[in-house]
Amino acid sequence: MNEMISAANSSRYKYNNLKTEFTEVAAWHMKAAKLSKRDQVFLNIAWYESLQSRRDPDNVAAAKKFILDGLKNAGVILNDTRKIILGWREIVVYGQDKKEGVEVRLI
Repeated sequence: MNEMISAANSSRYKYNNLKTEFTEVAAWHMKAAKLSKRDQVFLNIAWYESLQSRRDPDNVAAAKKFILDGLKNAGVILNDTRKIILGWREIVVYGQDKKEGVEVRLI
């Protein structure tokens, strides 16, 4: 999130480029997972961070915006409105065996 705020403060074009890039990465992963189209979804999101990570949990979790937009761009959901996104549950896990990253499960 801090990276996005910094980009927005320096240039709206820089912000738009970052948002597009992050959303496209999320959409690519959704397409690669060959997810079926859903009328509604509830998301379980697990953020994995190393013990050395200096990122604040709220800044990490702000990236769910790109996940929701990526689901839409990948055609998994029609839109990311409240009628389609029923909610989400998320956790931030530090120092586990998994590498840094995010795991998203659709229910």
